Amino acid sequence: MISLVALIVINPPGWERVQAGWHAIDQLPKTATPGDRWAAAGKSFIGTPYVGGTLEQFQGNEQCIVIFDGLDCVTFVETAWAVSRSKTRDYDSVKALVTQSRYRGGVVNGYASRLHYTRDWLNENIQAGRLWEPGRNQSFTTQESRSFNFMTQNARSYPHIKGHEQTIREIEKKLTSQPFVFVPKSKVKNVLGSMQNGDFIALVDRRQGIDFSHVGLYVKDSNGDGFLHASSTKKEVTIQPNFASFIANGRAPGFWFARAK
Repeated sequence: MISLVALIVINPPGWERVQAGWHAIDQLPKTATPGDRWAAAGKSFIGTPYVGGTLEQFQGNEQCIVIFDGLDCVTFVETAWAVSRSKTRDYDSVKALVTQSRYRGGVVNGYASRLHYTRDWLNENIQAGRLWEPGRNQSFTTQESRSFNFMTQNARSYPHIKGHEQTIREIEKKLTSQPFVFVPKSKVKNVLGSMQNGDFIALVDRRQGIDFSHVGLYVKDSNGDGFLHASSTKKEVTIQPNFASFIANGRAPGFWFARAK
């Protein structure tokens, strides 16, 4: 007699949000852009608790950690991105797409292979053909020199940096050599006409040595526009309505945006 053993697939906590994202994407019109799909996936995580520091919860060598039931601003953007791009719609494909966007060359090769600085993350994903920056060379932008040294100057806040300081320092030096371009908050209304649903948003950090303090997605529909993000203040993924007002009244001196291809 042949015994049949049922294979029980146990999905990770929060997986229902991923499935809801795929359902939302399926409801989009055929004319939907990659940004529309990114935003639809992101909205499926509204209400998910804000949990910081999940990427540091490993022992030994660097690991690609993907968690769906607790997100910070970075893991929210990465996870929504992966859900929106998955073709086979399973955990392995989502994790592979997170790895692709989170690590240099899409390969986990130690702590320094993770794209810690947002500007480095943007550069990598633009070079790989996954993103582009429609704000480049536009009249509403400003440019300044900015030194990158926050991680190496605050190494105690990054326990896994030990042994990787020199590599991180070299990355910081390379980023410092590049012009730092952003949209000042005074020009937010000038740029709204150039923005689209699902654009990636990064808020400029006021502190020295670092580029951006927070990331999320610009969302726009018949109800208006807003900023979709994992909020450390509201302790969950939420939409802050009225993007222009959010930027104008916020502490960040400006923001930058990029678009999915």
